[in-house]
Amino acid sequence: MNKLIIFGIVAIVIALGARTVVMSRRKPLADPAAKQRQLIQREAKQIAQLRHQISANPAEVRPHQDLAEIYARLGMQEQCAGEVEILARLQPQNETAQITLAQVYSSAKRYPDAVRAYAAILQVWPNSDRAWQGLSVTLYSMENYQRSLWAGKRALQLKPSDPHNQFGVAAATLQWAIQSNGMGIHSADIENAQKTLLNLLPQWRDKAGIHYLLGRAYAAQSNIDLAVQHLITANGIHPEQADIAYGLGNLYLKQQKRVEGRKIVETALSAQPEDGNLNEMMGRLWQESGEPGADEKALLYFQKAVAAKPDNPVFQERLGSALLHANSLDKAKMAYETSVRLDPNRSFPLQQLAVIYGRMGNKSRSAKVAEAAREVEFNAQQLKHLQSLVFTHPESANFHLALADRYRDLGMKPMARDEYETVVQIDSKNAHALNGLKALQGN
Repeated sequence: MNKLIIFGIVAIVIALGARTVVMSRRKPLADPAAKQRQLIQREAKQIAQLRHQISANPAEVRPHQDLAEIYARLGMQEQCAGEVEILARLQPQNETAQITLAQVYSSAKRYPDAVRAYAAILQVWPNSDRAWQGLSVTLYSMENYQRSLWAGKRALQLKPSDPHNQFGVAAATLQWAIQSNGMGIHSADIENAQKTLLNLLPQWRDKAGIHYLLGRAYAAQSNIDLAVQHLITANGIHPEQADIAYGLGNLYLKQQKRVEGRKIVETALSAQPEDGNLNEMMGRLWQESGEPGADEKALLYFQKAVAAKPDNPVFQERLGSALLHANSLDKAKMAYETSVRLDPNRSFPLQQLAVIYGRMGNKSRSAKVAEAAREVEFNAQQLKHLQSLVFTHPESANFHLALADRYRDLGMKPMARDEYETVVQIDSKNAHALNGLKALQGN
């Protein structure tokens, strides 16, 4: 899912201390390129003057600061980042300059660069609450909620009164619980996170993020009524926002309120017609309606979803199901095979392929695929158990190692790398984790 909650904690990026570089978050204009050219022309004289000052004295800090701020104001992120990189080199012992660079990387979605920058900062200033906070936000943006929670807790320990730290820990706790299916495992932490968000809600500038996150959390706890209330509120603030519309559409689907769900998703689709998630949701809302022509409409939306995100195994699976329902076996087989190729750890497309191969008369292949589906299902249960242990005991290096090894065995390399890196953060000399990371790099 995309990063709806990021706008709730993006205020952290603004808190840079001395001279701040802020990325533009305005809504796109009718002709943004023409508007930017006008702005550049307006600033051209000052840019030329600053460049002249820099050429005369490259080591002077102030002209680089002023030029970075102009580039940020113009939305010229790469040029802004270039100036901030120079500022960081000119001021290696200036914590704010280094944090500014990391935050600019994160704002520009250069997340690996941002993580490396924060790690370097924490080597020099290990008790920098701003660096821990920024690292938590960056990891959250990468949807690495487990490590985001770890960094956020460190920031909260250093500065417990900061509402952004409180929000960050609460958000990462809930997202990690949802992501790892651990809603029932760590109920006390989850309840505390929900209380924190409710307490922050009256003072929070953009409340849609909190309502959205609470809606997701209550939905994961099967409290559908409360979930719907929060997502309706969030949708009222941002009706065009894809994440909100998707979440609310999903809840209406569970409540069998498919017409209401389609209205919500249609509004968001009018603003983002190529959004893969929204098209997939609209396909499901039609597919399960049983209305005349629903199957044809569902197939059309699933095809749009796959066109938007051809590497999404779930979308390929949905398309396969729609094609199978239309009795288009060859095309359904291709979609399911693509889903398995993209993610071999999903049992449903394997189960469906076993049926299709059987209908096509290939009994031996059908039997082999059915056995593979049972093995995948067993692996999924084992993986869920390890994830539960890690969620319950996030401080345990041994549990993280077991989960990392399991991810690696299943070919889930990015998730294995995250777990090995978490172990190294707990124990920097852990040979098992370091060897695991080397093995992943070798692959």
